[in-house]
Amino acid sequence: MLTVKEDDTHEVYFLLTDQVTGAAIDLTDATVTMVANHRSGVSVPMVVLVSGDPTEGRLLHRLTGLLDPGMYAAVIKIVKDGILVTAPTEDMLLIKVVPTLP
Repeated sequence: MLTVKEDDTHEVYFLLTDQVTGAAIDLTDATVTMVANHRSGVSVPMVVLVSGDPTEGRLLHRLTGLLDPGMYAAVIKIVKDGILVTAPTEDMLLIKVVPTLP
């Protein structure tokens, strides 16, 4: 689980690995999208970029400070060579946004 403050605007990284082999997912020539789904039913698109060598499966997202406090289940979709893979394939990627202290 990733925990951030509601006004945070720093970078966060996600490492995508194959659940069987543990190897990094090769993101070369892949289209990657991410959505954070709030428990209220609101879906928030999150811009992600491949960070560094695409064969290392690393994504970068810069927080915008616009997520409301609460729990989000994030879904990452990878399309490569016409094949769609949704991550995580097991459990969930949870993002907890907590209120900023006064």
